[in-house]
This record gives sequence, structure tokens and C-alpha cells, in this order.
Amino acid sequence: MGRRLSNFAVGCLQVTPTAKFGSMLGLMGSTTEEEFKQVLRHLETLTLQRSAGKLGKLLGEHFPTEQGATNQCSSDFAKSLQRACGADLDGIFRRLPLDRNGRADLLRVFGMSSAPKDEKSGEKSSLADACADMPVDYIERAIDLPRVTSSMLEVSTEHLSSNEVAQDWTCDVLALNTLRSSLALGCSDHQDECWRPKVDATLIKATSVRCGSKRPALSKCALRMLAELAECEGASAANVWDDAAGTAFSGCLQAIRATKLTARMAEETLTLVAKRVAKEAGLFTAVKELTGCIDAESQSKVPQAPVVVGGLRAVRTLLDGLGANADQQQMSHVQEIADLTTGACDSVLETRRLAAAFAEARATKQSAASQSAASRSRTCTKSDIDSSSISSTRSPTKSEG
Repeated sequence: MGRRLSNFAVGCLQVTPTAKFGSMLGLMGSTTEEEFKQVLRHLETLTLQRSAGKLGKLLGEHFPTEQGATNQCSSDFAKSLQRACGADLDGIFRRLPLDRNGRADLLRVFGMSSAPKDEKSGEKSSLADACADMPVDYIERAIDLPRVTSSMLEVSTEHLSSNEVAQDWTCDVLALNTLRSSLALGCSDHQDECWRPKVDATLIKATSVRCGSKRPALSKCALRMLAELAECEGASAANVWDDAAGTAFSGCLQAIRATKLTARMAEETLTLVAKRVAKEAGLFTAVKELTGCIDAESQSKVPQAPVVVGGLRAVRTLLDGLGANADQQQMSHVQEIADLTTGACDSVLETRRLAAAFAEARATKQSAASQSAASRSRTCTKSDIDSSSISSTRSPTKSEG
């Protein structure tokens, strides 16, 4: 019934989304039956005003926008409403979602907010109800969070899987803290004390998109969880960081852009994520995704130097890994990595608005050039050693001949 009433209202005013219609009516909460009839009367008035506004003076006084001081709908409007909803005014009110006081929950009908936490229904508990004991704030250490149950974990995972930031940021904080607790402490009702939920690309992406929130508590929770995911070894599925690298890097950089309160934490998380991606997906993939994010920021309409600086520092951290202990696979991509880094640095240096990032760009570019030169030197040295070994091996054979 709520959906039919909502569709009828949208048809009357031609307004979408429905939440905008609720604002036009000035809805602030649940209504009694008498107040509900006043809301419908107001809807009729707005409908007449809209029609008169579109038709101008064509209808004149034969299409009035007010019908006296009565709070009752006209008979024509009531009949149209009955045809659309399949019930009269009393029947519509009785079939709408009600709160525990017997009032019509019009906020829920028109999508203006979720149901309040203290309202009860026969459906499965909402996230707020299921995680009522979880703090709605940033907690630095996950082990300090309350232990959760499997049902709490299920509700939170379902909430985060949408990859869309909730209108009520506290719901995201509850879900993130619940996941953090389960990763650190497991579930209290699970038979295996060592069990931990699997970390997949969907979870990493869902966490990353919340890092850029302008709500410091939500941004910090998301960044901390992303860092904990990057440090989580045993519960990660295969190839998750390869699939989620770009979204994770972008989330950290957006956190630097969003607020100064989380900038330092975002840079630290970005470094941890970059190292994990390099370990799981390879150094080339990590640098490719990072430089792609830096290029995107440089070419945006309003690029921000702190965002670029944070990305370049992470790239330099990865380049430091190309030392003497670099494996053969990493060495084979050194020139490609250097080219990607140089290209990103040049893009920064060509953007005047990023003047504050020029020093970091030059330092990173120099680091890439040094690593590339060192790689060529090590390759030449290795070739000389191999040639000498081959010559020394063949010499006795020639002398014997």
C-alpha cells in the first residue's frame, strides 16, 4: 500500500525521487489518521497549483488552487486516490506501515529515512538493532571492540556489499566495526575459535569507497579497516588485491582530499596497501594502478597537491623495494615501472596548480631513473659474469685439443 500511495503522489506532482515529494509536503515524522487526511488535502492543493501553473491563465477561476478552509479532500480527488490504491482513505491508513503508537510512518513510505531503531516489526532485525552493542565511533584497535555473533556479521556484510555509502553514516560505522571485530576476534558463537571471515575483493572495495567520507569517524574506521585487511594474511582469498587495487588506492587518496583530519592516516594506509598489492599482485601492477590514480588527479578540474604528494610517496616506497634483493620477475619490469613513474611525474610537473607537489614529483622521477640505471648496470654485470663463466668452462676443452 505504501508503494501505491507513493506512486500516486509522484504521478500527481511529477517529482522524483519520492523523498523530494516528502520534503515538499513538509513531512517530519509519523502521522495520526486525522493528520494523514490533512497531508492528502495538501497534496491535492499542490497538484492543483502545479496544474494551474502549467496551464497559466487558460483555466482562470474555473481551476482554483484553494478550496476554502476545509481539511477534507474533494470527492474527485478521493475517487482518483481510491482507484490508484484500491481502498478508501480509512482503508489506506490502516494498510500503511505503522509505528508502535499506531501512527502512519510516512517517512518510510516516501523514502525519507529508514525506520527508527525503537520501532518493532516482524521482519529480521535491522543493522542498528542487530549491532546495538557496537560503538558508533572510531576505535583504534580492533581487539578493543566487542565480540560479534554470526548474525551480526551477516547483516553487516550484506550492508557493506552494496558498495554505496549509506545516507546515515552511523550505519556504515556499525558495519565496519562489526567486520573489524570479526577479523580480529572471530565470532563468539562459532565452533572454531580460530575461524575468521574470508577477505574478498568485494569487501575491500566496499571499505575503500567509504574512506573518502567527510565524516572523520567513518573515514577513520574505513581507513583502519583497510589497513587491517592489508595486514591480514591467513583469511585472504586468491587474487583479491589484484582485483581491488585501483579502488583501494583511490579510496585512500580520496581520504586525503576529503579532510585534513585523516590525511596522515590515509597516507599510512596507502603505503600498507601498496606494499600488500606489490606482494600479492606484483610490483608492476601496484605501480601501474597507483600512477593511474595520480594521473587522474592531475587531469581533474581541481587537482589537489596533497593528494598527488601522497600518491607519489607511496610510489617512491615501492621503488625502494627494487634494491639488490629484488627478484627476477621484478627486475624484468623495472624499465616499464620507471616509464610509468616518469610519465606520472611529468603529468604533475605540467600542471601549475600542483606546484606544491613539484619537489616530490622531481624526487620520485629521479628515484625511478636511478632504479632503472641500477637495473641496467646489474643486468650488464650479470651478463659479463655469465660470459666469463662460459669462457672459463670452454678453455680446458680447447687446450686438450
